[in-house]
Amino acid sequence: MSADDDPPLSERDRLLTAWVDGALSPQEHAEFTRLCAQDRELAAAAARHKELFDLTRSLQLQEPTDHETRRFWGRFYNRGEWQLGWCLLIGGALLLLAFAIEQLLVGGLPVTVKIGACAVLAGGAILLWNTARLKMRTSRFDRYRGVLY
Repeated sequence: MSADDDPPLSERDRLLTAWVDGALSPQEHAEFTRLCAQDRELAAAAARHKELFDLTRSLQLQEPTDHETRRFWGRFYNRGEWQLGWCLLIGGALLLLAFAIEQLLVGGLPVTVKIGACAVLAGGAILLWNTARLKMRTSRFDRYRGVLY
């Protein structure tokens, strides 16, 4: 079902949605209040929508406390696991890169494949270098540097 298949909002539904969002003009607010006084079903729907809206606004995502984060990284196993993962990832990537370069230089690949692969490698290297340079130059201006979360 696409958005085009949805029926258009009635004026009553539009007013209800705008009321929950707090987007009614004073005249529309007066009209909505009058409609709620006349229609008990609309008043009940408005109360349910407002309750749901207030409930979702009051929810907060659970985040670990500073103490929990420091305790996690304070354990040797967690730090070692992180470092081992990075070493394996970088080592494997370097081996694959060395194999790809060796195949480009001495492999029996067509010239167009070699040129295309060299262009991809050069473009990736340029983008990686540019990103690293940007991070190095702007990191001293980071206002959250050194802040533990």
